[in-house]
Amino acid sequence: VMRVDESLADADWQVYPNPANDLLNIASRFIETAGVQCRVVDLSGRVVAAWPWSGGQRMAVDVSAWPSGVYVVEFEKDGLRHTLPFMKQ
Repeated sequence: VMRVDESLADADWQVYPNPANDLLNIASRFIETAGVQCRVVDLSGRVVAAWPWSGGQRMAVDVSAWPSGVYVVEFEKDGLRHTLPFMKQ
């Protein structure tokens, strides 16, 4: 069972632009991003991308080949999770 961690939520995760066309930028004020796992799921629950956070406060994900629709970015660390929705145009 996953539980939502306030420290992940307090990291002030941001996804932009929303809606996205080609690149989705992900940013965090989370000081310790080591060990954070990221994944993107579509509304049917299918995982369309997954990766470990590569360090730093910001990264870009190429969404240009993804179908238009609503997706959810999930951040997980030590069994705790935070989610953010975004739209792909």
